Amino acid sequence: MSKDSLDEVAIQKRIAKAEKKASKLAGVDQGLIGRFWEIVSLFPKVSTPELERRVENFILTAAPGQLFKMQQAIFEEATPYLLEDRRISCVMDDLAGKRIGLAISGEYESTVTLDKRCFQVERGIRDKSIPVIYVVTRHDYADAILTRVDPIKMILGRKIRATHKFTLMRWGLPHLDLLRDRDLFEKYLSYQPEVEAVLEENLTKMGY
Repeated sequence: MSKDSLDEVAIQKRIAKAEKKASKLAGVDQGLIGRFWEIVSLFPKVSTPELERRVENFILTAAPGQLFKMQQAIFEEATPYLLEDRRISCVMDDLAGKRIGLAISGEYESTVTLDKRCFQVERGIRDKSIPVIYVVTRHDYADAILTRVDPIKMILGRKIRATHKFTLMRWGLPHLDLLRDRDLFEKYLSYQPEVEAVLEENLTKMGY
């Protein structure tokens, strides 16, 4: 084989290796964004068609202040259940002080801060240097919250997007195996009726 042929083979091998690495990083990227999305949205699974209709109507028509009240209520109810899993407590300890924005483009913005094993939620995103996970439209938000569409598919389709992805990867990579573990939220999901009751109560209070 000529020197030129050997050089070409070596180049193709380097390209293949780079493509494989890029594909692997892309998978990590999408997976971490998906898991951080679950953490900052934290809605319970909706178990009945009636409640699904109410939640969808709320998401599509609620004022920003109402969206914020619901977000606060869900975090206040759900966080103690999450913390019963020691693995999640350890992750939250490591991520203490970190802030992530949650937004619906042009419609709603909030900032979630991990603080002393609890979530502090505030209206707006004042610090533009923090990562922000956002959905493109209210309809996309409803699809994601009601799990009509797999969040990973929505990320691939750019319906869910994130800024400062490398920051999210830096935060998440030390906990990658844990964050990939689908059993991570099992204890939280076991409290579905309690969290869903809070959701229903707040919908009723706000006229939904």
